[in-house]
Amino acid sequence: MQVKQNDMLAFLLVVLYKNNMLFLWITSQWMPVLQAAWPCSVEMACGRYPAGPIFG
Repeated sequence: MQVKQNDMLAFLLVVLYKNNMLFLWITSQWMPVLQAAWPCSVEMACGRYPAGPIFG
C-alpha cells in the first residue's frame, strides 16, 4: 500500500513539474481531497517534512 502511494505521488510530481496549468488545477480541485486521504504523504510532497527514500 505504501509503495503504491509513493509511486502515485512520484508520478503526480513528474506530471506537475511538466505542466504548470495541471499543477494549478490539481492544487485548487484535488489538494483538499489528497490532504484528507494521505495527509502525511501530501505534506511530505509539499516539503513540510524531509523527503523519504523515494524522493531522495
